[in-house]
Amino acid sequence: MAPRTLTAGLLAAFLLVLVPALAEGSEAYANTYALDYECGQEVDTDLTSIVGRPILFVYSGELPSGLRIDIDSSSSGWFASHRSFLRGTLTAPAGSYTFVLSDDAQFYEFTALVTAGTCTVTYDAGIGLVKGERTWSETIPKGSYASLPSATHSSGAYTFLGWAEKAGAQYSLDSYVAVKDCVLHAVWKRNSVSISDSSATVTSGQTATLPISTSPRDASITVVSRGSLPAGAVSVEGHDLVLNMTNVQPGTYYVTLSAGSTGYISGESTVTVRVPITIVKPIEYVLHEGDPFSYTPVTNPSNADVTIVEVSRDGTVLSAHGGLSVDGRTITGTM
Repeated sequence: MAPRTLTAGLLAAFLLVLVPALAEGSEAYANTYALDYECGQEVDTDLTSIVGRPILFVYSGELPSGLRIDIDSSSSGWFASHRSFLRGTLTAPAGSYTFVLSDDAQFYEFTALVTAGTCTVTYDAGIGLVKGERTWSETIPKGSYASLPSATHSSGAYTFLGWAEKAGAQYSLDSYVAVKDCVLHAVWKRNSVSISDSSATVTSGQTATLPISTSPRDASITVVSRGSLPAGAVSVEGHDLVLNMTNVQPGTYYVTLSAGSTGYISGESTVTVRVPITIVKPIEYVLHEGDPFSYTPVTNPSNADVTIVEVSRDGTVLSAHGGLSVDGRTITGTM
């Protein structure tokens, strides 16, 4: 085995010394060839069978985009054979492309004429419609942009986002250059029901009705949680929230609503219900200047803090609250 290896190595070295490198423009640069392709074509051209040389490389120019030079090798006993191929999926637009190949002994000029041809782009709308149909097709020149038409859904439950190469994709293509027959799939986003947050102030012992808006307008509304409000304090009638604050203590309560509609993702909202502290038994006094005044308001709840906000006489606000002050929960003073 050692002599074989040495002989092969000497032969390879001998061949490398004898092979001259030719400059472009010499007489050897007289080999010209023409290739014809279509945009998007799967190319597998045996260059060795065209020029008669086993190993070729790109000397100048550029191959049409999508193509490459492959060297296929095989061996039998002492000898190895090689063949050069031009392979790949042609993505270059229509036009003429010139490139020069070499084997370090000669130059071979190739001109590849790429013609557009046509291809069919089929649009699959999935759960929707495109041009009124589940699927729709257009025939366009290869290498040109697909039209990417709009698609519609029978209800507002889904929003059309665009087209993708794979079914079930989450993101759509900004544009698409078609180089062969293909199928594009609609990308849909499932919508949620929109239901507005709202608030209401209802005095203890009273009932109020609060309109609730949704999109779509015919969505059904249910109470998910009434917070700490007692049973019967919250109910839904159509798109109205009925608040019955009988025997409800003052405070702030949070009611959670849910709205649903066929095909939509359910939406939720929060209704803030405020039950204010109230003076249950307000009274009226007739006082003369200098008369003493003492009054303990009856409130709900009974232990509510009492604060003087304003004292006025005949519509005029009095300074220093007109001499009145609060002692504990009792308002006292002399007018």
